[in-house]
Amino acid sequence: MNSLVFDDAGKVVRWNIGYPIDRNVGNTGGLGGVFGLLYGAGRALPFPEAQPFKPSWQFRLFQLAGRLLS
Repeated sequence: MNSLVFDDAGKVVRWNIGYPIDRNVGNTGGLGGVFGLLYGAGRALPFPEAQPFKPSWQFRLFQLAGRLLS
């Protein structure tokens, strides 16, 4: 499966490949592939990589600093 997301200028901003097709829509917790399918079905695997990503406050601060400096 493939899907493309375009901006207002017609440029591709995201190319989704795999199952689920768009990990940002639905109940997959932002996970892709089999991790998203299992999480959406309520059968998430018991290790951190199979759980939705939750950035730490340090990581969010680092990203904010990067956006402000760019």
